[in-house]
Amino acid sequence: FFNNPLDMARLLDKRQCKRDLEGSGIPVTRLLGEKIPDTEHLLEAMERKNMSQVFLKPVRGSGAAGAAAFRYQKKTGHMVLYTCGIEDPDTGRLVNTKRLRRFTDRSQVLSLLERILKLDSIVERWYAKAEYQGFSYDLRAVVQRGQVDFVLARLSKGPITNLHLNNHPLRASQLGLPGLIMEQVEELCLQTARCYK
Repeated sequence: FFNNPLDMARLLDKRQCKRDLEGSGIPVTRLLGEKIPDTEHLLEAMERKNMSQVFLKPVRGSGAAGAAAFRYQKKTGHMVLYTCGIEDPDTGRLVNTKRLRRFTDRSQVLSLLERILKLDSIVERWYAKAEYQGFSYDLRAVVQRGQVDFVLARLSKGPITNLHLNNHPLRASQLGLPGLIMEQVEELCLQTARCYK
């Protein structure tokens, strides 16, 4: 194995991975709570923590399956949900369409949220992403054998940046970020990789 199988299992569990990283002093996106069981608790927790937008991600999901970005304005009751999941009308199951969709109908939003939460999802604060030429982006780094092989920006017109959702890859060096920032990004990636042997 290139990686310890037990570490791989911990990495593939988003909740456990966050605990590991936080325990090692790595900054992570704040969770809304340890486990949010349903939409009623989700809306209550968002109000209590004064959050108007969150990301939901299945603990063991990948490829944006079940991932969602949710905005809620308590004063107006307005809701927006971005996800590539929909409920199959024939089976009632949640399926991954591999295409980002935007939902604003309250009953549909709440139904989808309920389904996603039942997948055992983490809920974390949704921070605004950096922007480049009208696209929002995050960075994906590949670290192997103690070195950063490359850092890639994933550019998107929506809040979910997974590349298989027809988003655009760009080498991070093309973003024009200051060298010091890129050095800090790479050092953080190396520190993170050292948490797993």
